[in-house]
Amino acid sequence: MLNLALVPKTAAQFQQLQPAWSPDGRSFAYLSNETGQFQLYLRELKTNTFQQISQAKEDILQFKWSPTGQKLAYLSGETLTVMENDGTESMRLMTSPANPLFFAWHPRGRGLTYTCAIKGEATDICLKNLYNHFDINLTEDPGLDRNFAWSPDGTQLVFGSDRAGKPDLYLLNLPTQELRRLTDLPGNTLDPIFAPNGRYIAFVADQDGTDQHFAVYVLDLEQNELLRLSDIRGNHQPLWFPDSQYLLINTNSQGAWEYYRVRRDGSERERLGDGLVCSIHPDGKKLLVQAGGNGFQSIQLVSLK
Repeated sequence: MLNLALVPKTAAQFQQLQPAWSPDGRSFAYLSNETGQFQLYLRELKTNTFQQISQAKEDILQFKWSPTGQKLAYLSGETLTVMENDGTESMRLMTSPANPLFFAWHPRGRGLTYTCAIKGEATDICLKNLYNHFDINLTEDPGLDRNFAWSPDGTQLVFGSDRAGKPDLYLLNLPTQELRRLTDLPGNTLDPIFAPNGRYIAFVADQDGTDQHFAVYVLDLEQNELLRLSDIRGNHQPLWFPDSQYLLINTNSQGAWEYYRVRRDGSERERLGDGLVCSIHPDGKKLLVQAGGNGFQSIQLVSLK
């Protein structure tokens, strides 16, 4: 493996966080507090240049690329904003959504999905149309709906909800409005993510209600089979490789982040390195890793064999 520091630090020692590849894999965006607060930066691989592309008034907490890579959405304070990938045409979408940390682009790029409380105090999932700014409730229930992900074709939405009395995952088919309960596990279910082929969903589940003992699961939607890939203490963050055959699992079970490549059926497991992998390149051969020590995080590019 080739491990390269991509964004050199100055003597001032600033943080570099949450790197994410653009959909075409030619660049990546990341957060840095080089100016004193966290702003968005864009790194072009071909030209080996980077520039600040946001001018947010408060720290940017997280961001998401649009499916085409032409836009980025970011959360600053409690405000969601959309802008062009060069930093122009910034447009504030909403202030103080119900649970601001949960937001995602619709796979066709037509709007942003976010947690909302438009029709009462319950938290639902809403879609804001970027063209007319209308808000549409995708879910409506007295329970708390959040923690969601879209299928690649945009027809299904997986989300966490406690509508049955405890947090589980549900699958909503948008064209038919059919709702399917996916899990019935003892603890909370977190971070669902569709495989690129749309057949599988990976997620994390709390095993004993302590928020300390988690496991990574893969659910086959066609066969309705649930497989546990890991069962160790600590937190885990799974990512799919583009082939839908392998997952990358981040884990801090040993006290610091490290990452593994695991076959979908659990038959292969390979430790790849230290740090937190934030993004897998569209070709499946390069990783963006957040790593560091002494409280300072930097970005590394890891090329896989």
